[in-house]
Amino acid sequence: MDTGSYVRGDLAILEAGFAALEQAVLVHDNEGIIVACNPAAAKLAGRPVDEILGRGAGDYECAARFKDGTPVTPENSRLLRCIRTGEPERDVVVEIVDRSRNAPRWVVANYQPLIHEGEAQAWGAVASIVPVQDAAERTLADLASQLDAAPAPLLAIDPDGRVSFANRAARAIARESDDLQLAIDGNEPLAVFLGDDDATVAAAIDADRPVSLTRRFERPDGADLWLAIEVAHLRPGAGAMCSLRDVTEDREREEELSHQALHDSLTGLPNRRFTEEQLTLGLARARRQQGGVGVVFLDIDNFKAVNDELGHATGDEVLIELAERLSGCFRETDAVGRLSDRGTVVGRRGGDEFVVVLSDLPADCAELVANVMKRVESALAPPFRAGGHALEVSASLGAAVYPYDSQDPATLLELANAAMRSAKRRKRG
Repeated sequence: MDTGSYVRGDLAILEAGFAALEQAVLVHDNEGIIVACNPAAAKLAGRPVDEILGRGAGDYECAARFKDGTPVTPENSRLLRCIRTGEPERDVVVEIVDRSRNAPRWVVANYQPLIHEGEAQAWGAVASIVPVQDAAERTLADLASQLDAAPAPLLAIDPDGRVSFANRAARAIARESDDLQLAIDGNEPLAVFLGDDDATVAAAIDADRPVSLTRRFERPDGADLWLAIEVAHLRPGAGAMCSLRDVTEDREREEELSHQALHDSLTGLPNRRFTEEQLTLGLARARRQQGGVGVVFLDIDNFKAVNDELGHATGDEVLIELAERLSGCFRETDAVGRLSDRGTVVGRRGGDEFVVVLSDLPADCAELVANVMKRVESALAPPFRAGGHALEVSASLGAAVYPYDSQDPATLLELANAAMRSAKRRKRG
């Protein structure tokens, strides 16, 4: 067989295939001699094709070094090893220095052996070469494409604290909130995006460990959008990566469970635990501000008769309406406290017992508390509509006041309860 013509035919096919490629391609024979060179390789070398052809792996007018500085020689040449072993050599990073121009250039080379079918020995190898700068740009482009397609919302934060990149999922979440859209578009700094101060944001960007935050945003319809945000710095001066996770459902579920744990299931009022916690907090504020706190106990008169004669369902309706009337006694402009800031807490102790905690009062608050009791009695005066009946409902009330009656929350509750029992006995007598 005429091996020379056999190889020349293969080269003609390879040259035709490689000619139009933008990537530099060289074909070496089994001794490492360059036998074919496409235009992109000649452009990369900065020399005509005829000056490149016929050169060996080590006798071209260039010095080559691996990443660790070791010179490339026939003994350690990855190209010659590819030809010798018949195995590809991939991602070989080499620094090429043109001796005549003293111009260093880093390239990434991949070597693929050329083997005829049925033969064991490679007759040559194809070398594809990419400048490191181009390789880095392509790697970044591929990475950006992969990040953009990732299902998790991801952001890149620049050293100035602004969003420099947002993937498709993050842009979708941004459409849920105008404030978030401003931040992801890079129009607002990260401090606004996180809803926190600049110092915390700087710490999040430069922290050695990821910083986890949970922030509330507002949807266009006014509904809550809760996001779990994790910020991980890249390296000094490089900014940070940030991941987002919509935890609105989890947050609402937690709030619902918390509400259930602290509120009466029938009336929706604060339960005994929550009411006592608010009393403790109110007393702490009163001590700091030298103010007063009032506790009012309320018990429905003859409620057992309602349950026995009209049924527990009717009794429940009475309790629900009573809770609404009690809550309606106290408005945001009320001098004795505001429901909005828990200055006034109306709670159900259990059964037909209710308690009102009046916080943030002046120290001399006994008269205010007495007026509150009168207001409650007036609120209960109109007939209740329950179970298809118009019912007259009355209640017995008792009160205790900090700091005159006691400074201890449990004792205040006991004294108010005792005063209520005394009032109930007086009615019976």
